[in-house]
Amino acid sequence: MMNHFGLVPDNAADGIDDALFNGTLFRFDVPQAILGIGLDAKPNEVRAAFLSIVENNYPSSNTVLEERGETKIETTVVFKYYHLYII
Repeated sequence: MMNHFGLVPDNAADGIDDALFNGTLFRFDVPQAILGIGLDAKPNEVRAAFLSIVENNYPSSNTVLEERGETKIETTVVFKYYHLYII
């Protein structure tokens, strides 16, 4: 199940971030220029752009982050696609 598609929220482990929750997130970092969408893109356009990149390319790197706040723990698996170029 996808809970969020769009810009990455600031996820600090200070315990006051609404996006921080008990669970695991899978984050796909793709530069906006590579996605070819603007900040005003509709959710279906954002989803289609991300799926196109993820389905057709391997990530350049990945990282596992664990963030602990006062009341919440979040594990984030980050897949970075910074090696792609605009053609």
